[in-house]
Amino acid sequence: MHGGRVDPVRGMTGILCPSTEARILREDGSEADYNEIGELILQGPTIALGYLKNEKATKETFKDGWLYTGDRFYVDKQERFLYAHYLCSPVTMLIQCVL
Repeated sequence: MHGGRVDPVRGMTGILCPSTEARILREDGSEADYNEIGELILQGPTIALGYLKNEKATKETFKDGWLYTGDRFYVDKQERFLYAHYLCSPVTMLIQCVL
């Protein structure tokens, strides 16, 4: 960010709300470095607390106050979040939510 503004680039997904925290994790759960692809996890007051009437999906997706999105992202040195690909397809997530 430069003076509170972001220079957009292809693949950038936007910026975080001020009260939202995000981390990119490696497969082993450690923090990824800049430009290293990992799973995006989110935490904050605007993040859901779980799936309605689906305890199994909630336990698999929400851990220690963090939402494990199943999406693969990386952060560049300008702290822009860039999308890489899904770990879990949106269709699978929809099915989990409905079941």
